[in-house]
Amino acid sequence: MSAWAPLDTSDAVLILCPVEWRNRPPRALGEALVALRPSRGGGFALGFNTAILRIDEAPVHYEVIPAGAGAGAATSGDLPCRSALSSVRIGRTLAERLGKTADLAPLFLIVRRDGRLFTYSAVSFDDDKVLFLNSNPEGPPVLLDGRESVLDLTRRALENHHAHRLVLNNHNNHNPFLKKFAAGEEIEYKLNIDPGADIWRIAADFFDTVRSGGLEGHVIHWMTQFMTWEFDNLIYESLEPASQRGYIAFIPCPDDKYIVKQKIYAEDSLRRIELSKKNVVLPGTFEDYLAANYPQISYKKHPPFNRVRYDVDFESLETGNHFSVMFDRCRIDDPTCPPLSQCEIEYMGTRTIGQPRMVMEELGRIYQFVKQELGRAGIPFEETFYSKLSYLKDCERLLAEKPRAV
Repeated sequence: MSAWAPLDTSDAVLILCPVEWRNRPPRALGEALVALRPSRGGGFALGFNTAILRIDEAPVHYEVIPAGAGAGAATSGDLPCRSALSSVRIGRTLAERLGKTADLAPLFLIVRRDGRLFTYSAVSFDDDKVLFLNSNPEGPPVLLDGRESVLDLTRRALENHHAHRLVLNNHNNHNPFLKKFAAGEEIEYKLNIDPGADIWRIAADFFDTVRSGGLEGHVIHWMTQFMTWEFDNLIYESLEPASQRGYIAFIPCPDDKYIVKQKIYAEDSLRRIELSKKNVVLPGTFEDYLAANYPQISYKKHPPFNRVRYDVDFESLETGNHFSVMFDRCRIDDPTCPPLSQCEIEYMGTRTIGQPRMVMEELGRIYQFVKQELGRAGIPFEETFYSKLSYLKDCERLLAEKPRAV
């Protein structure tokens, strides 16, 4: 089923109102609102936690909601969504039709389903999409009797929004993880694939599958959709103490700074501790940095390697959980060692104002989906938790066995 699931017109109402209402609740709904109702073929992706409105040519029914009794008859009509709405504001065509001189913004989404009310607040705007988050995900369910007016429901949307105003009004897509399940942990499945596999083609095919709605209940991530990487990596294995075993990796950045990642684990596994530092400046050597910042750790340096990686990122409409499926290839600078090609399926964070939920369940389903898609494409794989450190150790064994030139 496509993620852009059609809705009945009675399911959802988009409220256009003064933008100040998101910052300060009005004392009274003294201005007329505009309600947009999508047609059944309209572009809404809707889940319990997240909703995305796609602004396209699908028709919407608009209605001016009078501010109170005796305020006059409602004005209504139909327009393509793109004429009624222009991303962050009311569309010019609709504004002219209604004689509106003040800007109205698409701030709230009201959904009535199975006798219950769900309210969503707009948190981010794109050229042709608007992102909404459930503004009351953990509150008691609001039951409806069918007699509530749009004004009544808008008041409830305002109440829910202002109860969580700080989070909803400051959503930042450069750091969109409002919550993180198991902070400080990396949770990822791994699949080894053929070293000679065309990881670009595999990643592009998987991106097309997710983008077209092939992964039910998930949509391509709002900002980080398909990302490409190529960088060198230097790993120092942490030997002692036992509580710190794992490795410390140095990853160079284009601004001459480094990302330093420490991963702590006793064996290759699904869940590992991961501690990251960004924008690290190294005035001296890597060893100088280790001595200054990890003086208690004894370490072993491993050969540097190059990593090429293509990420397909998407998020769950039901929970807001963000996942990344990464196709990568690592190689050291010696033809004796074959490259390592893998697919990593990782939980990245959660876009929600509630608490993260269903993380392991959704990650497990995505893992099964990825294996299904690889099998369908005829790409063999090995289920494993094989780490980059294990790969480097195997490379060193091959190099040690390599006959020396006489």
